[in-house]
Amino acid sequence: MSYGMATALARLAGLARRDGGGRGGGRGRLAMVLRVLDGPGLRAGIGAAQFERLLDLLTLRLVQDLCLQPQPRAAAGADIRGLLPGPGLLPEVARLLQSLRDEGIDPGGLRVCPRLRVVLVRDPGGDREAGDLLAFGSAVMDRAEATQTLIHAVDMPPAAPCAAPGLSGDGELRFQPQICCDTGAVLALQLLPPGCGLDAVWPVGLAEGALRRGLGCLAAWDRMGRHVPMLSLGLAAPVLASPDIVPAILWELDRQELVPARLEIEIAAVPGAASRAVKANLQRLAAAGCHIALGQFGSAGAGLDELKGQAIGKVRIGREFVQDCHQRADQQRMILAVLALAQHLAMSTLASGVETAEEAAFLAQIGLHGLQGPAVAPPLSAAGVDDFLQTLGPGPARGLPARRRA
Repeated sequence: MSYGMATALARLAGLARRDGGGRGGGRGRLAMVLRVLDGPGLRAGIGAAQFERLLDLLTLRLVQDLCLQPQPRAAAGADIRGLLPGPGLLPEVARLLQSLRDEGIDPGGLRVCPRLRVVLVRDPGGDREAGDLLAFGSAVMDRAEATQTLIHAVDMPPAAPCAAPGLSGDGELRFQPQICCDTGAVLALQLLPPGCGLDAVWPVGLAEGALRRGLGCLAAWDRMGRHVPMLSLGLAAPVLASPDIVPAILWELDRQELVPARLEIEIAAVPGAASRAVKANLQRLAAAGCHIALGQFGSAGAGLDELKGQAIGKVRIGREFVQDCHQRADQQRMILAVLALAQHLAMSTLASGVETAEEAAFLAQIGLHGLQGPAVAPPLSAAGVDDFLQTLGPGPARGLPARRRA
């Protein structure tokens, strides 16, 4: 081949040094598109089943050796696509390809030495959508068919200026603090969808960007010595029903060097058609260490059915129950019933949409674990969160009365 592996190793090692080296390569990401050359001919020669087995074994090697986060393969395709932790893996990619070429792969009774072409797309800032990186890599791969080069390392072109998903009109992420009734400390920051209130969830198409940017802010606050226990992210049922959502969440947590317990996933009522997939993914996330919360409890169809067999650790009581709760007996009875049920199920409780000091005082005194809303703290930009954390003293937050203790 005209592009020898020794040359590839030397070139890629230089690129890795330029990007900082190391197995994570800093905050950047690396997308990989790997193609088995002469895929149709090889599929016809060894059979479709053996060829699919070959692709499975190749994917497994990439996962084991490079921590690849694979994406679903196209039917009858010859490409393996996925994300790698960072640019520092460039030399390891070349070494693995050399090993596969020399040693071959046995999909079952026949050792095959596949001829492979790889496109590596670098995203130094780590802020581009995975789909965009992989689509660009596939386009480069198609253009490379006219060349003899087997390894291509390219940079993702800059995005056109636009408001990023999950930003407010002034181009900033919006976070709503959740405050502990006992201590006044921050329990979590809820990442709010653009132009939406507390009950809104991130839909398909925006969830991945919101997760990446929100966790990036969480990691940045850690580096600055600011204490934010976790990020709370409300996801729509179609997002949580996706077979790719769990590995995507866990991979992003690992990339940001955050443990799963730093993320809370909130889900409202689960539609029947998606219920099985959503519940299975929630169980997987809970088993990995993420927190699971049920939003809009008692309204919008979110009720007892969503508590059955789930790993839910928190219920959020919405504005419908909170409004004028300090002076309305019917609201008080409903809130106390929710508190009794949550206590029986060993769940914590959060009241959202708290708009007045009187509502906050009543909710803090009757036993809510946490409060959220304008009376506690307004939606804040990332810079506003930093200021809020610096000014938040060890006592109750923003006039929130401390709960009386027996």
